[in-house]
Amino acid sequence: MKALILTIGLLTLALQSFLGAQSSTSAPIGFHSELVKADSFSLIGVNVTNNANEPHHRSIEEMFGPNNETGLNAGKPKEADIVWLPDFDRGYVKIYYNDKLQTFPPITVGWRGVGFGNTDMSQFEPPSNGGFFIESKKDYDWYIAFGGYIKQTEMFYDVEPGMNILNKGFPTNIQLNQSGIEQSEGFEHGDQNTGDIIWLYRTNGMYDRYYYSDGQSFPPLSPGWKLIGGGDEDVGHHILSSSFIVETKGGGGEIMLHPPPGFIRSKGATDPLAPPRANIYWSILEDVNGIPNFVMWWDSLGGNIIYTTEVYNGSSWMFISEQRNLPGQVLSNYATLGMGWGVARVVAEYSSF
Repeated sequence: MKALILTIGLLTLALQSFLGAQSSTSAPIGFHSELVKADSFSLIGVNVTNNANEPHHRSIEEMFGPNNETGLNAGKPKEADIVWLPDFDRGYVKIYYNDKLQTFPPITVGWRGVGFGNTDMSQFEPPSNGGFFIESKKDYDWYIAFGGYIKQTEMFYDVEPGMNILNKGFPTNIQLNQSGIEQSEGFEHGDQNTGDIIWLYRTNGMYDRYYYSDGQSFPPLSPGWKLIGGGDEDVGHHILSSSFIVETKGGGGEIMLHPPPGFIRSKGATDPLAPPRANIYWSILEDVNGIPNFVMWWDSLGGNIIYTTEVYNGSSWMFISEQRNLPGQVLSNYATLGMGWGVARVVAEYSSF
Protein backbone atom coordinates (compact mmCIF):
# COMPACT_ATOMS: atom_id res chain seq x y z
CA MET A 1 0.00 0.00 0.00
CA LYS A 2 1.07 3.59 -0.53
CA ALA A 3 0.94 6.33 2.07
CA LEU A 4 -1.85 8.80 1.39
CA ILE A 5 -0.40 12.29 1.88
CA LEU A 6 -3.23 14.43 0.61
CA THR A 7 -4.75 17.87 0.92
CA ILE A 8 -4.86 18.82 4.60
CA GLY A 9 -7.96 20.77 5.62
CA LEU A 10 -7.65 24.54 5.49
CA LEU A 11 -3.86 24.37 5.44
CA THR A 12 -1.33 24.98 2.70
CA LEU A 13 2.00 23.31 2.19
CA ALA A 14 4.86 25.44 3.55
CA LEU A 15 8.50 25.20 4.45
CA GLN A 16 9.23 23.38 7.69
CA SER A 17 9.72 25.64 10.70
CA PHE A 18 12.26 24.94 13.37
CA LEU A 19 10.83 23.15 16.40
CA GLY A 20 12.69 23.98 19.59
CA ALA A 21 13.34 21.66 22.50
CA GLN A 22 10.27 22.91 24.37
CA SER A 23 7.72 21.11 22.25
CA SER A 24 5.24 18.31 22.90
CA THR A 25 4.09 15.66 20.45
CA SER A 26 0.60 14.18 20.31
CA ALA A 27 -0.11 10.50 20.02
CA PRO A 28 -0.03 9.52 16.31
CA ILE A 29 -3.39 8.96 14.69
CA GLY A 30 -4.48 7.68 11.31
CA PHE A 31 -6.28 5.15 9.14
CA HIS A 32 -5.80 2.30 6.71
CA SER A 33 -7.99 0.74 4.02
CA GLU A 34 -8.15 -2.98 3.24
CA LEU A 35 -9.28 -4.77 0.11
CA VAL A 36 -12.07 -7.35 0.50
CA LYS A 37 -12.14 -9.74 -2.44
CA ALA A 38 -15.36 -10.66 -4.22
CA ASP A 39 -16.92 -14.03 -3.38
CA SER A 40 -13.89 -14.99 -1.31
CA PHE A 41 -12.25 -15.09 2.13
CA SER A 42 -10.07 -12.06 2.91
CA LEU A 43 -7.68 -11.89 5.86
CA ILE A 44 -8.13 -8.58 7.69
CA GLY A 45 -6.38 -6.81 10.55
CA VAL A 46 -7.39 -3.60 12.32
CA ASN A 47 -4.03 -1.86 12.73
CA VAL A 48 -5.27 1.09 14.79
CA THR A 49 -6.52 1.20 18.37
CA ASN A 50 -9.45 2.79 20.18
CA ASN A 51 -7.09 4.58 22.57
CA ALA A 52 -3.40 5.46 22.44
CA ASN A 53 -0.96 2.65 23.30
CA GLU A 54 -3.58 0.03 24.17
CA PRO A 55 -3.80 -3.52 22.79
CA HIS A 56 -5.60 -4.06 19.52
CA HIS A 57 -9.13 -5.09 20.35
CA ARG A 58 -12.26 -3.84 18.61
CA SER A 59 -15.74 -5.33 18.72
CA ILE A 60 -17.94 -6.19 15.75
CA GLU A 61 -20.00 -3.06 16.46
CA GLU A 62 -16.87 -0.88 16.61
CA MET A 63 -15.46 -2.33 13.39
CA PHE A 64 -18.58 -2.32 11.23
CA GLY A 65 -21.03 0.00 13.01
CA PRO A 66 -23.95 -0.85 15.32
CA ASN A 67 -26.30 -0.94 12.32
CA ASN A 68 -23.84 -2.25 9.72
CA GLU A 69 -22.87 1.23 8.56
CA THR A 70 -19.88 -0.31 6.75
CA GLY A 71 -22.30 -2.01 4.35
CA LEU A 72 -21.60 -5.72 4.58
CA ASN A 73 -24.11 -7.85 2.69
CA ALA A 74 -26.96 -8.40 5.13
CA GLY A 75 -29.66 -11.04 5.48
CA LYS A 76 -29.70 -14.73 6.30
CA PRO A 77 -26.34 -16.52 6.61
CA LYS A 78 -26.56 -17.97 3.10
CA GLU A 79 -26.70 -14.49 1.55
CA ALA A 80 -24.91 -12.34 4.12
CA ASP A 81 -21.20 -11.57 4.39
CA ILE A 82 -19.73 -13.55 7.28
CA VAL A 83 -17.08 -12.31 9.70
CA TRP A 84 -15.00 -15.25 10.94
CA LEU A 85 -13.48 -14.54 14.37
CA PRO A 86 -10.91 -17.05 15.69
CA ASP A 87 -12.07 -18.63 18.93
CA PHE A 88 -9.98 -20.98 21.06
CA ASP A 89 -12.95 -23.14 22.11
CA ARG A 90 -15.01 -23.26 18.90
CA GLY A 91 -12.45 -22.75 16.15
CA TYR A 92 -14.31 -19.77 14.65
CA VAL A 93 -17.34 -17.71 15.60
CA LYS A 94 -19.21 -16.72 12.41
CA ILE A 95 -21.06 -13.41 12.64
CA TYR A 96 -23.39 -11.72 10.14
CA TYR A 97 -25.83 -8.80 10.07
CA ASN A 98 -29.53 -9.67 9.86
CA ASP A 99 -31.49 -6.73 8.43
CA LYS A 100 -35.04 -8.19 8.50
CA LEU A 101 -37.21 -9.56 11.29
CA GLN A 102 -37.49 -13.32 10.88
CA THR A 103 -40.36 -15.18 12.49
CA PHE A 104 -39.10 -18.76 12.16
CA PRO A 105 -36.74 -19.20 13.71
CA PRO A 106 -37.28 -15.86 15.51
CA ILE A 107 -34.31 -13.61 14.64
CA THR A 108 -34.45 -9.86 15.22
CA VAL A 109 -32.47 -7.19 13.36
CA GLY A 110 -28.82 -6.86 14.39
CA TRP A 111 -25.50 -8.67 14.58
CA ARG A 112 -26.13 -12.40 14.93
CA GLY A 113 -23.99 -15.53 14.93
CA VAL A 114 -24.37 -18.76 12.96
CA GLY A 115 -25.58 -21.30 15.51
CA PHE A 116 -26.25 -18.63 18.16
CA GLY A 117 -29.92 -17.97 17.36
CA ASN A 118 -31.04 -14.50 18.36
CA THR A 119 -28.06 -13.76 20.62
CA ASP A 120 -26.65 -10.25 20.24
CA MET A 121 -23.11 -10.70 18.83
CA SER A 122 -22.25 -7.01 18.45
CA GLN A 123 -19.71 -7.06 21.30
CA PHE A 124 -17.73 -10.08 20.10
CA GLU A 125 -14.21 -9.26 18.97
CA PRO A 126 -11.10 -11.01 17.58
CA PRO A 127 -8.50 -12.17 20.10
CA SER A 128 -6.35 -9.28 21.36
CA ASN A 129 -3.69 -8.40 18.74
CA GLY A 130 -5.28 -10.94 16.38
CA GLY A 131 -6.78 -10.84 12.90
CA PHE A 132 -9.94 -12.27 11.31
CA PHE A 133 -11.53 -13.20 7.98
CA ILE A 134 -14.36 -11.66 5.98
CA GLU A 135 -16.25 -14.10 3.77
CA SER A 136 -17.66 -11.77 1.15
CA LYS A 137 -20.73 -12.74 -0.86
CA LYS A 138 -20.48 -9.62 -3.05
CA ASP A 139 -19.71 -10.10 -6.74
CA TYR A 140 -17.19 -7.22 -6.75
CA ASP A 141 -14.11 -6.24 -4.74
CA TRP A 142 -14.61 -3.54 -2.12
CA TYR A 143 -12.68 -1.61 0.51
CA ILE A 144 -13.09 -1.21 4.22
CA ALA A 145 -11.40 1.58 6.23
CA PHE A 146 -10.41 1.70 9.90
CA GLY A 147 -9.36 4.80 11.85
CA GLY A 148 -7.86 5.30 15.29
CA TYR A 149 -4.66 5.73 17.26
CA ILE A 150 -1.26 4.25 16.41
CA LYS A 151 0.88 2.22 18.79
CA GLN A 152 4.35 3.54 19.59
CA THR A 153 5.68 0.36 21.18
CA GLU A 154 6.46 -3.16 19.99
CA MET A 155 3.81 -5.76 19.28
CA PHE A 156 4.08 -8.95 21.35
CA TYR A 157 2.38 -12.25 20.54
CA ASP A 158 2.34 -15.70 22.09
CA VAL A 159 2.24 -18.34 19.36
CA GLU A 160 1.50 -22.03 19.73
CA PRO A 161 2.22 -24.98 17.41
CA GLY A 162 -0.06 -24.69 14.40
CA MET A 163 -1.63 -21.68 12.67
CA ASN A 164 -1.64 -18.35 14.54
CA ILE A 165 -3.53 -15.36 13.07
CA LEU A 166 -1.77 -12.13 14.11
CA ASN A 167 -2.53 -8.44 13.65
CA LYS A 168 0.41 -6.41 12.25
CA GLY A 169 -0.48 -3.60 14.66
CA PHE A 170 0.69 -0.62 12.56
CA PRO A 171 -1.08 0.77 9.46
CA THR A 172 2.18 1.68 7.71
CA ASN A 173 4.26 -0.52 5.43
CA ILE A 174 6.70 -2.74 7.35
CA GLN A 175 9.25 -4.86 5.53
CA LEU A 176 10.16 -8.32 6.77
CA ASN A 177 13.70 -7.05 7.39
CA GLN A 178 12.31 -4.24 9.58
CA SER A 179 9.91 -6.42 11.53
CA GLY A 180 12.42 -8.12 13.83
CA ILE A 181 10.31 -11.28 13.80
CA GLU A 182 13.32 -13.42 12.96
CA GLN A 183 14.99 -12.26 16.22
CA SER A 184 12.12 -13.54 18.36
CA GLU A 185 12.63 -16.52 20.64
CA GLY A 186 9.33 -17.99 19.51
CA PHE A 187 10.21 -18.01 15.78
CA GLU A 188 12.07 -21.05 14.45
CA HIS A 189 14.68 -20.62 11.70
CA GLY A 190 15.25 -23.32 9.09
CA ASP A 191 14.14 -24.14 5.59
CA GLN A 192 10.64 -24.46 4.12
CA ASN A 193 10.28 -27.88 5.74
CA THR A 194 11.76 -27.22 9.18
CA GLY A 195 11.35 -23.49 9.82
CA ASP A 196 8.28 -21.57 10.94
CA ILE A 197 6.33 -20.13 8.00
CA ILE A 198 4.80 -16.65 7.69
CA TRP A 199 1.75 -16.48 5.43
CA LEU A 200 1.22 -12.99 3.97
CA TYR A 201 -2.14 -12.23 2.36
CA ARG A 202 -1.94 -10.41 -0.96
CA THR A 203 -4.42 -8.29 -2.95
CA ASN A 204 -4.88 -11.08 -5.51
CA GLY A 205 -6.53 -13.12 -2.74
CA MET A 206 -3.60 -15.52 -2.48
CA TYR A 207 -0.86 -16.02 0.14
CA ASP A 208 2.90 -15.76 -0.17
CA ARG A 209 4.77 -17.97 2.30
CA TYR A 210 8.12 -17.09 3.87
CA TYR A 211 10.72 -18.64 6.13
CA TYR A 212 13.99 -17.41 7.60
CA SER A 213 17.17 -19.22 6.67
CA ASP A 214 20.13 -19.09 9.03
CA GLY A 215 22.41 -20.43 6.28
CA GLN A 216 22.67 -23.95 7.69
CA SER A 217 20.22 -25.80 5.46
CA PHE A 218 20.92 -28.39 2.76
CA PRO A 219 21.06 -27.62 -0.06
CA PRO A 220 22.79 -24.48 1.26
CA LEU A 221 20.90 -21.18 1.38
CA SER A 222 22.28 -17.77 2.29
CA PRO A 223 21.01 -16.24 5.56
CA GLY A 224 17.84 -14.13 5.31
CA TRP A 225 14.16 -14.16 4.43
CA LYS A 226 13.18 -16.55 1.64
CA LEU A 227 9.97 -17.02 -0.33
CA ILE A 228 8.78 -20.58 -0.78
CA GLY A 229 9.32 -21.27 -4.47
CA GLY A 230 11.73 -18.33 -4.75
CA GLY A 231 15.02 -20.17 -4.36
CA ASP A 232 17.83 -18.36 -2.58
CA GLU A 233 16.62 -14.83 -3.38
CA ASP A 234 16.65 -12.44 -0.42
CA VAL A 235 13.07 -11.12 -0.04
CA GLY A 236 13.47 -9.15 3.18
CA HIS A 237 12.08 -6.08 1.41
CA HIS A 238 8.64 -7.72 1.00
CA ILE A 239 5.83 -6.03 2.96
CA LEU A 240 3.82 -7.54 5.81
CA SER A 241 0.07 -7.73 5.23
CA SER A 242 -2.31 -6.08 7.72
CA SER A 243 -2.90 -9.47 9.31
CA PHE A 244 -0.69 -12.48 8.78
CA ILE A 245 -0.45 -16.11 9.78
CA VAL A 246 2.49 -17.68 11.57
CA GLU A 247 2.61 -21.43 11.00
CA THR A 248 4.56 -22.57 14.04
CA LYS A 249 6.42 -25.83 13.50
CA GLY A 250 8.56 -25.57 16.61
CA GLY A 251 7.45 -25.21 20.20
CA GLY A 252 6.21 -21.62 19.82
CA GLY A 253 6.66 -18.87 22.37
CA GLU A 254 6.89 -15.10 22.15
CA ILE A 255 7.16 -13.19 18.87
CA MET A 256 7.95 -9.48 18.80
CA LEU A 257 7.31 -7.07 15.94
CA HIS A 258 9.13 -3.71 15.92
CA PRO A 259 7.29 -0.44 15.25
CA PRO A 260 8.19 1.52 12.10
CA PRO A 261 11.20 3.86 12.28
CA GLY A 262 10.36 7.11 14.07
CA PHE A 263 7.28 5.78 15.87
CA ILE A 264 8.77 5.33 19.34
CA ARG A 265 7.89 8.37 21.38
CA SER A 266 10.87 10.68 21.97
CA LYS A 267 11.86 12.26 25.28
CA GLY A 268 10.97 15.67 23.84
CA ALA A 269 7.31 14.68 23.92
CA THR A 270 7.34 14.91 27.74
CA ASP A 271 9.36 18.13 28.16
CA PRO A 272 7.98 19.73 31.37
CA LEU A 273 8.47 23.21 29.89
CA ALA A 274 6.56 22.38 26.74
CA PRO A 275 2.88 23.16 26.05
CA PRO A 276 0.37 20.40 26.83
CA ARG A 277 0.14 17.68 24.20
CA ALA A 278 -2.67 18.15 21.70
CA ASN A 279 -5.48 15.76 22.60
CA ILE A 280 -6.60 14.56 19.17
CA TYR A 281 -10.01 13.15 18.26
CA TRP A 282 -11.00 11.52 14.98
CA SER A 283 -13.91 10.40 12.84
CA ILE A 284 -14.63 9.18 9.32
CA LEU A 285 -17.13 11.55 7.68
CA GLU A 286 -18.50 12.06 4.18
CA ASP A 287 -18.19 15.45 2.49
CA VAL A 288 -20.95 17.12 0.45
CA ASN A 289 -20.03 14.92 -2.53
CA GLY A 290 -20.34 11.72 -0.52
CA ILE A 291 -16.56 11.16 -0.42
CA PRO A 292 -15.36 9.68 2.89
CA ASN A 293 -12.66 11.59 4.75
CA PHE A 294 -10.57 10.86 7.82
CA VAL A 295 -11.02 13.93 10.05
CA MET A 296 -8.87 14.81 13.07
CA TRP A 297 -9.39 17.74 15.44
CA TRP A 298 -8.13 19.14 18.74
CA ASP A 299 -8.77 22.10 21.05
CA SER A 300 -6.48 25.10 20.89
CA LEU A 301 -5.09 25.83 24.36
CA GLY A 302 -3.69 29.28 23.70
CA GLY A 303 -2.96 31.88 21.04
CA ASN A 304 0.73 31.69 21.91
CA ILE A 305 0.96 28.00 20.94
CA ILE A 306 1.90 26.92 17.43
CA TYR A 307 0.47 23.56 16.32
CA THR A 308 2.46 21.85 13.58
CA THR A 309 0.90 18.97 11.68
CA GLU A 310 3.28 16.26 10.50
CA VAL A 311 2.56 13.17 8.41
CA TYR A 312 4.55 9.94 8.22
CA ASN A 313 5.98 9.21 4.77
CA GLY A 314 7.04 5.62 5.40
CA SER A 315 10.41 6.33 6.99
CA SER A 316 10.25 9.71 8.76
CA TRP A 317 7.91 12.53 9.76
CA MET A 318 7.26 15.25 7.20
CA PHE A 319 6.12 18.81 7.95
CA ILE A 320 2.80 19.85 6.45
CA SER A 321 1.74 23.17 8.00
CA GLU A 322 1.16 25.26 11.09
CA GLN A 323 -1.95 26.53 12.89
CA ARG A 324 -2.62 28.71 15.88
CA ASN A 325 -5.83 30.06 17.29
CA LEU A 326 -7.59 31.47 20.36
CA PRO A 327 -8.10 29.26 23.43
CA GLY A 328 -11.14 27.03 23.18
CA GLN A 329 -11.34 27.07 19.40
CA VAL A 330 -11.14 23.83 17.46
CA LEU A 331 -8.37 23.13 14.97
CA SER A 332 -8.61 20.34 12.43
CA ASN A 333 -7.16 18.55 9.43
CA TYR A 334 -8.46 15.86 7.11
CA ALA A 335 -7.37 13.41 4.42
CA THR A 336 -9.51 11.78 1.75
CA LEU A 337 -9.73 8.02 2.20
CA GLY A 338 -8.50 5.71 -0.51
CA MET A 339 -6.71 2.40 -0.88
CA GLY A 340 -3.71 2.92 1.38
CA TRP A 341 -2.91 4.44 4.74
CA GLY A 342 -2.22 7.76 6.42
CA VAL A 343 -0.65 8.67 9.76
CA ALA A 344 -0.36 12.14 11.33
CA ARG A 345 0.63 13.80 14.59
CA VAL A 346 0.55 17.32 16.01
CA VAL A 347 3.57 19.04 17.58
CA ALA A 348 2.88 21.96 19.97
CA GLU A 349 5.42 24.65 20.86
CA TYR A 350 5.24 28.11 22.38
CA SER A 351 5.52 30.98 19.95
CA SER A 352 8.50 33.33 20.31
CA PHE A 353 6.54 36.30 18.99
